[in-house]
Amino acid sequence: MSSKNLPVILRILRKVATMCTEPVRLNSPAQIGRPRNVSFWVVAVCSERNFIFFATILQMKITIIGSSGSGKSTLAKKISQAFAVPRLELDRLWFAYGGHLVMNGTIDEKQVVSDQIAKTVSDFLSDHDSWVCDGTYAKIQPLIAKQADVLVLIKRPLYRRIISHIKRIITSDGRHPEVTPWQDLLFTKTLIKRWWRGEDKNLNNLVLLYEDKLVVCQSFKEIDRFFQTLQ
Repeated sequence: MSSKNLPVILRILRKVATMCTEPVRLNSPAQIGRPRNVSFWVVAVCSERNFIFFATILQMKITIIGSSGSGKSTLAKKISQAFAVPRLELDRLWFAYGGHLVMNGTIDEKQVVSDQIAKTVSDFLSDHDSWVCDGTYAKIQPLIAKQADVLVLIKRPLYRRIISHIKRIITSDGRHPEVTPWQDLLFTKTLIKRWWRGEDKNLNNLVLLYEDKLVVCQSFKEIDRFFQTLQ
């Protein structure tokens, strides 16, 4: 079978699964709906962090959070391309609705952007039975995490995130067109400020309610291992 046909086949399988799926609870950190009367692949994986979870190619609802430069977007893009599932990138929504234009605006202006993002996210989740999402927005992420089967928290060290960020500026890979290279470079200072103000603690608090579906990755090696479990 040609690999070029895989996305089409996966879409067909997901459509069939949607028609005859009765969600059940699996006794594992990542609880994923199991299709009835449909062939599916189950993968059990144990990492160095001692987590075990099950995955199926038929349905996939994954949300990825972490600090800037941690590798969220790279992983989400990789999953989306490999399994032909739609991707929701919260950063792009923020830019699309002008979040970068009201950073110093009023509370009402910021709320308008937040409401627009929330509406788009809600519509996206309703329209798709399989998806992958990346982005850490404290007001939006709970809506996504509640429906996700797996929540991935990437916690790479600050110095490694700074290196990744600078590399992205140099290669222009994954940069947002609304931001100039100079602004991106200045954002390095923001990375440090966020870390100093306890961003890691805030992330830990954000995932407290979802420990039953939580997967923590602290390096590219662990991120790759997580991706391999999905195949």
